[in-house]
Amino acid sequence: MLVWRILVNIEHLKMVTNSVEGEEDKFRPAKDPRRISLFEIDIRSFQYDDKNYGHIRSKVERHPDGLRFNEFYIDAPYMHVEGEGSWFVRKGRQQTNFVVVVTAKDIGRALTELGFSATINKGNTKAVIQAHWFDAPNRFKIEKLNANVGVVIEDGIIRDVKPGAGRLLGLFSVAELPRRLLLDFGELKEGLAFQQIVAQIEIKDGEAFSDNVTIISPIAFITIKGRTGLAAEDFDQIIRVSPSVSNTIPVISWLAWGGQIGALVFLLETLVGDEMNNSISTEYKMTGSWDDPVVTKLKSTIPEENQDDEDEEGL
Repeated sequence: MLVWRILVNIEHLKMVTNSVEGEEDKFRPAKDPRRISLFEIDIRSFQYDDKNYGHIRSKVERHPDGLRFNEFYIDAPYMHVEGEGSWFVRKGRQQTNFVVVVTAKDIGRALTELGFSATINKGNTKAVIQAHWFDAPNRFKIEKLNANVGVVIEDGIIRDVKPGAGRLLGLFSVAELPRRLLLDFGELKEGLAFQQIVAQIEIKDGEAFSDNVTIISPIAFITIKGRTGLAAEDFDQIIRVSPSVSNTIPVISWLAWGGQIGALVFLLETLVGDEMNNSISTEYKMTGSWDDPVVTKLKSTIPEENQDDEDEEGL
């Protein structure tokens, strides 16, 4: 059987958005991946509008249900991406699937280069993303997204800025907390320095849920649990802040776990459990929209051995 394949092998390619065509695509039916030609792309320097994506490669193979992306590769000056995916039609319904690993030595720069308002400065990052949505790849919408995301970020600063990509992790919640709630945060002009952020997030139809976003900082240990509406652009989260526990918590690189972020999350929860129980901590609830969030103080917990001291000070 003769198989036609389109080969693209060039040094430099620059593409620009056609806004008129983009609007028309919204009303066109999705193409059938079973009828699309196979292709193999290798572009050493790729630029889309004003964004530089560096070296990109992709190889597509035929599948009975559509197309399989055997390789998905981006090597930009600010990040590296490798993965695979598929575009299938099953039971009359289109579905796009991707699994990618993203690494960046400076996630703040990467976010800025991609056009986001960077919530983080610096930050050596690795993210593992398993994502799918029921439509064609080019018809992605955030409310269609379903995904599991694991992220580890080391040695960075959470900035007090407008919300950016940090919305997904809930980091914008921390930036939005009044400075007095973060202990000495007000004395740190650049933001809240951290040693490590570890997170596992599940996304369902554009709603991001997490029970274990953890931030280890020299001045505090912070956990974020709850929901972030990526489509609705709102919060429903509980943030717990505990001072002076990070000095006793070892920062363990994901490299030691071979990229197994789930194992690292479990280890951190085990290590910090006793420290969190034995430290003074304060919980806050954040609700409302991204533009106008509402922060409510819920409670402060005091270890039993310190409660007598508190009573004596009140007499």
